[in-house]
Amino acid sequence: MQFIGHHQQWLFLKQIAHNHHMPHALLFSGEESLGKKKIAFQFVKMIFCQHDNQEQRPCEQCTSCLLTEKAAHPDLIFINSQPHKEIVISQMRNLRSFLSLQPIMSAERAVIINNAHCLNEESQNCFLKILEEPPKHTFFILITAFPNLLLPTIRSRCANVKFYPVGISQLKQLPFFEKVSQDLPDIGQRGQPGIIFQITASADFKEQKILLEKCAKNFLHNDRGARLLFIKEFFEKNKENFTPELLLLLETITDVLRSALRVKVREEALENIAKIAQRIKKAIELTESYRQLLQTTNVNGRLLLENLALNI
Repeated sequence: MQFIGHHQQWLFLKQIAHNHHMPHALLFSGEESLGKKKIAFQFVKMIFCQHDNQEQRPCEQCTSCLLTEKAAHPDLIFINSQPHKEIVISQMRNLRSFLSLQPIMSAERAVIINNAHCLNEESQNCFLKILEEPPKHTFFILITAFPNLLLPTIRSRCANVKFYPVGISQLKQLPFFEKVSQDLPDIGQRGQPGIIFQITASADFKEQKILLEKCAKNFLHNDRGARLLFIKEFFEKNKENFTPELLLLLETITDVLRSALRVKVREEALENIAKIAQRIKKAIELTESYRQLLQTTNVNGRLLLENLALNI
């Protein structure tokens, strides 16, 4: 297997594939950077794999496995939205055109929609019509950190596969984990192998992540006056491209809060845990709700961050 953790989820996926009990749609939900997209591709590889031995699938060597890894398999369509961009109705129309064709290389067709919460209202309604009369020999995988932003009627037609942060003992099996944790000591508390892989692959991403960590911790630890001064400087620096940068900052603030929650639960006396945990949980929920707003509406980013500074 080419991923870290999530063994129960993978066992479930193998069972439904081997027993031919495939639902029309799967919903992969859970925090970002856990490996949901990686497992979605591994699952599609397993379905498409040309190896004779079912237990050896995916073999990672056949033509189908190699094409799927590159999202180039003719029976796979991969809709990969950026977190701050909508998936629009034209993409759903293109999907319907794809679904009108017969499979070329495999007996099945697969559709992966990454950041499915970015489907706007019009495209969600179009996709719902597809799910209501699902085409034969086709399965869908929706990947999202915000399943509540999908229509209840879409969620009800999907088998939910929930993903959780990976344990630090598993992350430590990565050969480069120790090096990464030297620069970002809290990284193991978050259980996000995707972030560790990105840091390892890109020096620029690593520098950005270190800077964001510093900004997020300062934002949380400073008083309101210092927070508002930081916001002024942040928007002066990011005039042209503030939405992606603000999304990353909010994501990092959430990560720092989650790390703090896990540490407090381990370290604090039992009588203090409930009160502290509730305060941090409230801050996480507020930050996440603002991040959802920024992704799905035209909310004023500066006002949003100022509001967070005053209420967190």
